[in-house]
Amino acid sequence: MIPAIRAQDAPDNRPNFVFIMTDDQDSLMNSLDYQPTIKRRFAEQGTYYNHHFCTVALCCPSRVSLLTGKAAHNTNVTDIYPPYGGYPKFIERDLNNHWLPVWLQGAGYNTYYTGKLMNGFELSNYDKPFPRGWTGSDFLIDPQCYTYYNASFQRNTDAPNYYPGEYSTDLIRDKSLNFLTDAAAAKKPFFLGVAPIAPHNQPGPSRLNSTADSTIPQPAWRHEKLFPDVKVPRTSNFNPITPHGVSWVKDLPYMDPRTVQNNDGWFRSRLQTLAAVDEMVDAIFDRLENLGLLDNTYIFYTSDNGFHIGQHRLPPGKQTGYELDVRVPMYIRGPGVPKNETINTVTTHTDIVPTLFNLAGIDLHPDFDGTPMPVKQETLASITRSEHANVEHWGWNRRDNAGPIELFPDSPIKFDGFILNNTYKTVRVVSPGAYSFMYTVWCSNEKEMYDMTVDPEQNHNLFPSTIPPHILSALTPRHSNANPNPQSPQNPFTPPPNPNTTTPLLPSPGPIITLGRPAAQLAARLDALLMVLKSCKGPSCIHPWHDIFPGGEVSSLADAADPKYDGFFAQQPKVGFGRCEGGYVVASEGPQEPRRFGVGMGGRRFEMGMEFWV
Repeated sequence: MIPAIRAQDAPDNRPNFVFIMTDDQDSLMNSLDYQPTIKRRFAEQGTYYNHHFCTVALCCPSRVSLLTGKAAHNTNVTDIYPPYGGYPKFIERDLNNHWLPVWLQGAGYNTYYTGKLMNGFELSNYDKPFPRGWTGSDFLIDPQCYTYYNASFQRNTDAPNYYPGEYSTDLIRDKSLNFLTDAAAAKKPFFLGVAPIAPHNQPGPSRLNSTADSTIPQPAWRHEKLFPDVKVPRTSNFNPITPHGVSWVKDLPYMDPRTVQNNDGWFRSRLQTLAAVDEMVDAIFDRLENLGLLDNTYIFYTSDNGFHIGQHRLPPGKQTGYELDVRVPMYIRGPGVPKNETINTVTTHTDIVPTLFNLAGIDLHPDFDGTPMPVKQETLASITRSEHANVEHWGWNRRDNAGPIELFPDSPIKFDGFILNNTYKTVRVVSPGAYSFMYTVWCSNEKEMYDMTVDPEQNHNLFPSTIPPHILSALTPRHSNANPNPQSPQNPFTPPPNPNTTTPLLPSPGPIITLGRPAAQLAARLDALLMVLKSCKGPSCIHPWHDIFPGGEVSSLADAADPKYDGFFAQQPKVGFGRCEGGYVVASEGPQEPRRFGVGMGGRRFEMGMEFWV
């Protein structure tokens, strides 16, 4: 805890923080393998959090959750632009007075930030009002936030400034180094946020103020020839012969060779943009060392959300609940942090502010939806972690190579760009070495469930009502051959025939492990858990099972799987939607509270059809 009054001349030895956040960087397509500085500075000298999740796979809501310690349904910033998101929504929700920089300044920290803050921070509103809580700031500003060359920045309370011909990541590097020099001269503990746009796509020439028309990420000229032969990893879920998923995902066309080639080029461009990030990270470490600050500074490296390219037939983009979009890189290094360590317990972006508070000795807010991550060696065993991550999304989905352009001049595949029914709720449950599941309810009320111990690439939906019959019949004990989908009007390209009838078209991941219970029984448990998480606040986000079992009988999915609770879970209201909304509209989101073991129903109940309760 921070003393109310410090001796005037006593040195303030609390740690400093440097928080580096990329934009749309994947964890599962191996992008970190192409960043030697990250390996040398973080992997070998710090700890990697292998199951770290964003809670919304979309820039602005993810960043607001990260900077407030609250789930998106509690910030109600759920999109990148009004009426449901963006900087105007952030201001409307009074979050400008209740977020990390304001709290750190109140605790005696200097605060600095450069790079991308959030979507919708633009020429028309950057001073209405200015972002609060920053000792020094130099933000990228729309409409040229995503322009790699000729970016515009807005410093402190100055008018925006333009940098023609200069590379955005290099500018952010230089600005961050200057802020470090300022911070050292002030002789106070500090927080520095560094947020390059890489490897995000670049807006297309026709719509600089929109991400609907986009082009591939633009690397620095010095990096344009890197990685000439690299391709998107050909995992089992890459452009699968048999469609995956539900809702609009299951109707995506099989990608023709030119589209696959285009996606590989997109992937290489992403890696090339990260080369400048790697150089920036090296420069930041050098400056910390030269200023004598490194030994008392915690440095974080993460991304606002993940990314997919071709998996499940998805064009380049994000915004789904699949693992590629929600599982993101997370490194921490600093005093007391184990070196060359990997942590497999679940952590999320809502844990970051509580983690910073804990390291700085600041009392946690009772309404935080996250909890401190295990960082120091002595806390790795002592901090009790929950096994869940709560993921949510509202509104549309945008394909990053969509818009009024063809992928290739002679390609018959053209994308209109927008999918309107992309609202869903997802829960990820991971108990390292024991089990790993993903469960999703879409606003169409379609459901997905994956046993990710045996199916980590999410090829086989286990939810009994939606799993294809030919897969369902093969699930016990192992997956087997599946017929490819026939040619259809939506898919002018017929997938290649199976060259060998003894080779399965889908992977054979081994026996389906569902904690020894039928899939339907497991789904009932996960649905009840999701019922709590989809509208949780504070403690119920951290310990959701306590909301269902207030007596403490159950604290994990393994506990809940006990057959003695089958009847209880059969009576639970089900997660469901009345309609697909563009943002968080509670009245459209079905029942809001579970039955409580030994207690009955909670207080709130919304007027919904009986289909939600059976």
